[in-house]
Amino acid sequence: MDRRLSIVLLLIGSLALGGCTLMQRSDEHQRTYQLVLDDLQTTQRDSRQGSLSVSRLDVQPGYDTSAMAYRRSDHELEYFALNRWTDRPARMMHPALIDGLQALGPFEHVVDATAGIATRFRLDVELARLEQDFRQQPSEIRLDLRVRLLDRRGRDILLSERIVHTEPAESDDPKGGVAAANRALEAVVRQLSERLTATLDDVDMRERDQSDRRSRSAETQRRMP
Repeated sequence: MDRRLSIVLLLIGSLALGGCTLMQRSDEHQRTYQLVLDDLQTTQRDSRQGSLSVSRLDVQPGYDTSAMAYRRSDHELEYFALNRWTDRPARMMHPALIDGLQALGPFEHVVDATAGIATRFRLDVELARLEQDFRQQPSEIRLDLRVRLLDRRGRDILLSERIVHTEPAESDDPKGGVAAANRALEAVVRQLSERLTATLDDVDMRERDQSDRRSRSAETQRRMP
């Protein structure tokens, strides 16, 4: 009888301990963080031309969630339990790209593609990776985008490449990762702006050359007897 009583008391104690543990976990404060782009000073260019629409971001599996991803091994993606983004990163990055490219890029206007505004150029972006990597010390944020610029006038793909940026975290915890992610976002927007500027400059040069050739050809034909 004493043995049975001891077992019952042990089970009760275990349940009570488990209840305390669950209560502690439920009392822990969940933190949410934003992925935003700080105000960027508008770049002064001799001329801005054309309009760009930015599509909503496609997302690779594993990153289309407000859970904050991290990695400790090559093939396993994990998520922080009590630290989350306020929204899915791709949704927060979309307006950041529009604002950043409007400030820094070569286009006169940059708009949301879902607004239905006709633009000559369209930018498609895929979020391939956003995670805090603990496989090295200090940990680092890896932000990986695939971008494609289309010219709707000629139905040409003007740019198709991958932009990858790694940013060291100041502390090996979610808060340090968030700060690094925001710095990485700004760095990627600046890199993308530079690539778009160079691409549009090439387009302008080709179009001027074509216009000059047409003008010379027309002039030659006028001089022919």
